[in-house]
Amino acid sequence: MLKRFLLTSIVIIVGLLACLESYAYVPTSKITGEWHSNLGDVQIQQKGPRFAGKLTVANKPAVLLEGSIYGHQAHFVSIYNNRVYGNGALTLSHDGNQLDGNYYNHRTKHHIAFHLNRTTPIHLADITGEWMSNHGKIRLYQRGQQVTGTWHRSDGTHGKLTGQLQGQQLDFRWQVNQQAYGYGKLQIENNNQQMGGFVVDNAQRQQASLVLRR
Repeated sequence: MLKRFLLTSIVIIVGLLACLESYAYVPTSKITGEWHSNLGDVQIQQKGPRFAGKLTVANKPAVLLEGSIYGHQAHFVSIYNNRVYGNGALTLSHDGNQLDGNYYNHRTKHHIAFHLNRTTPIHLADITGEWMSNHGKIRLYQRGQQVTGTWHRSDGTHGKLTGQLQGQQLDFRWQVNQQAYGYGKLQIENNNQQMGGFVVDNAQRQQASLVLRR
């Protein structure tokens, strides 16, 4: 009896954690690339919410950067000679081409403005509007890289979408209720008139093709 109760409790807890994770999802902005800044040239490599990079100033050794980004907010530390040299916070612009914030130098005890611009600006597709798909009607709202939307599915249920646009690719999560949620990926095609990719139902552990047309 006790064993059965414990197993049931574990299943319930795991289910609740999965649902909370889905509800709490905030798309992670993409900042990989080369940047010019008021402090020097910056190179960034990102994997998930974590990123690493280096700040190069003429005729000086590179300063390493390590941090994480959540939504549009990035926080980082600088490392020089294997020691933390400073820390900072940056906000990514909605078009994904600027990072602006401040840097605090631990040695000098000074706050410094830190402004970065992409060496090669990214050009985002415009996907705001109503789309018909093979799984129902989808309405998308875009603000820079961030995308939200509503999904009126073919089975009569209604859900929400939250995603991140990077160039011509949209990564998103969807949620109908605690028993129906998942993620997907779409590639924008045909001069922003069509998107194709897949959608995954985490609860049912199923993947299906997803095609959207304006």
